[in-house]
Amino acid sequence: QGADLEDKELSLTIHYRFSKRPRQAKAALLALAQVLKPTPRLVLGKWVVNLVWPGSATKGSAVQALMKRSGARRALYVGDDVTDEDVFRLPSSKIFSIRVGRKLRSLAPFYIPAQRDVDTLLRAILRFID
Repeated sequence: QGADLEDKELSLTIHYRFSKRPRQAKAALLALAQVLKPTPRLVLGKWVVNLVWPGSATKGSAVQALMKRSGARRALYVGDDVTDEDVFRLPSSKIFSIRVGRKLRSLAPFYIPAQRDVDTLLRAILRFID
């Protein structure tokens, strides 16, 4: 009770924000996920558990594929979600990763304080390359 299911076709997201006991709801969801076959990859967020098909693409593998396909040797990546950590863990010499919002456990080597700062960042880059 208090959980909502979101079918994303390739994953299932369970929001438990409105559960009367969110800690117990999260623990129950994690335990149930472990008995599923095949065992899904879990991506945990704020009041959410994402069940992802094992071996499916991540944002990290998508960025790598895009770089290979386009011939790009380097990339700039800005993200604000737990799923962006798959990009942040890639070799920093090839991908300049910036997290939106400071998070001590993030693998991103740099951060900007808020979403509104993305525009400022992009304007600065455009001035630099012009």
